[in-house]
Formats: sequence, C-alpha cells, structure tokens
Amino acid sequence: MKPTYTYIDVKPTMPAARQVAGLIYFQQDLMFDWTEVRIPAGVGRLIGITALMRGMAGNAFRREFDIYFSESNTFSLGTNNAAVDLQPNNDLLGAANVTSGHYMNGLNHMEVANVKTSARVTVPSTQITRNEHRIYVGGVSQNWHTFHTAAQADAAIDVSGLSAPTFTTLDGTDLTSVFGPGDIVHAYNNVAAASVICGEIESMDANNLTFRTDGAIQYSNGGLPLYTAPDGLAAWKIQNGAGAAGDLENNAPLFNIHPITLKLSFAYTD
Repeated sequence: MKPTYTYIDVKPTMPAARQVAGLIYFQQDLMFDWTEVRIPAGVGRLIGITALMRGMAGNAFRREFDIYFSESNTFSLGTNNAAVDLQPNNDLLGAANVTSGHYMNGLNHMEVANVKTSARVTVPSTQITRNEHRIYVGGVSQNWHTFHTAAQADAAIDVSGLSAPTFTTLDGTDLTSVFGPGDIVHAYNNVAAASVICGEIESMDANNLTFRTDGAIQYSNGGLPLYTAPDGLAAWKIQNGAGAAGDLENNAPLFNIHPITLKLSFAYTD
C-alpha cells in the first residue's frame, strides 16, 4: 500500500566556534545556511514541522526562529551568527515561523515545538533521480539564542595518550543534561581559537563521554551522511587531521554541533 505521509529528520550544523559562551544569535542573525535535504519522489507539500531545541547550559528555553526553504543553494543566506544577507532570487519555496507559542512546557533540558504548515511550502516537481527531490533549509533567529553547554575539560586532554576513546576529565554542567548518545560533539580550544572534532557519543554518564570507533556512518537529512565514526582507536585519535591528535586545552568547552533537529512532515500527492 502506498504511503500517505512521511517525515525526515534534518540536523543543521551550528559550529562550535559560534556556540562559545558569550556569543549570541540576535534577531535576524543567520543560525544555519542552506542545508541540503533529500525527500522521496511523490511528496507534494510540507504539512508540519517539529523542532527539537536543546537548552542552554542544561536549561530548556523557547526562542523564536524562522525556517526558509529553497529549491537551490545558489544564493547564500549570509554569514553564520551575522545579519542575514540574501540577494533577491526566485528559488525560495516558502517559510515557516517557530514562535514561543509552538513550544511545549514540560521538559527541563530541551524543548519541542510543533508547527502546522498547511500548504505553505510546495515541493518542486524537478527530480534529481526518479526516486527523490532535493530542497534546502535555512534558519534565521527571531530572538536571542545561545547554545553553550557549560561542559568543559577540567584539565588538558592529551588525546594521543588515551587508552580508550573516552573523556573522563570533564566538569561544569552534568553531561546528561546537555548531551545524549548519538550527539556529535566538537570542542573549542579558546587559546588556539580552533574547533576540535571529538566524535559521536556512544555512551555516557554525568562526567564521562565515550565516542564511537566502529566506522559507522550516521545519516540524516533524507539519507545524507552526517558523520563517519573513525574505524578504531588509532583513527579516532587523528580524526582532526593526518597524524594530528585533537588535544583539548584546559577549560575547552564541548558542544553538540546539531543543537536543533527539525522533523519535517510531508504529504504524498502522487
């Protein structure tokens, strides 16, 4: 029997360098530029959006933002964490607004917003292949947003010297209030002003993070690769560059680089 509806998870990337404490996405700032999404052929319109919004330092918050849809990524929305700067073009498909009224109130560490879009976004009939379409999703802040976790290294971490893919020297926020298994974590070395790939969380508790080293690929955005776990401990140590370990400075903060997940619900029309 032919399906009537489908949904697709979309995980836009928000760099660790733009989540550092003190950095704020103000109104009209670009939160994430065009993110490619693959959707099945036959889907005609977007009928709903669920936004999973991580909190700030472990505390849920409900902030407004706009979601834009385009049939191409030819024209950038601008620079991350700066005012939107999109030149006029004819590729926009539609938009939706996530307001404070769309959020639930029951969760303590993150929030969920539900938006009914009706027929505001229609999927173009142009296909890449016989079985899928491609659209692009971008996000613009309409209130101040900040995603710092307040989780950090409490001593320098020599990644090359670790005997397991686990960070144990962490302090600040209880890790279980800001991270979950499957999160892709980056750190930010403040002195070096550089981001460090830590990996995909395999298991965790309040003070320790263990990362995947099985070579598995995490997919999102309609089947596109989001992150490939290094294959083995040795590969995990040097994932930041050939022969270069991703060492962390003392007090280096850690971030989930996908603090917003969008679940897009589509209706089939043919």
